[in-house]
Amino acid sequence: MSHNNLQQEAIQLELLKKTLHGWQPAFPVVQSYEWSTDRLEHHFDISRQELYKIRSKPHPWRSSILVFLHLGKNKWRVYSLNPIQIPG
Repeated sequence: MSHNNLQQEAIQLELLKKTLHGWQPAFPVVQSYEWSTDRLEHHFDISRQELYKIRSKPHPWRSSILVFLHLGKNKWRVYSLNPIQIPG
């Protein structure tokens, strides 16, 4: 990954942190683990057009709320809302 892409990703992640408190990676994070557009389409049963329409916005999926962060051509990261623990 080039320096420019890393810088762009860092800016996007910082914006995500500032605007979406409580969000965490939807899947275990492996350094530089990214999803391809095709893989997202098949895994989440969502069209490419819909993916680009909802990128970087909260999106309900099954019983979760996800954010699909577009990092660049054919590169995505997926984040989910970390549910708030309510003491019982």
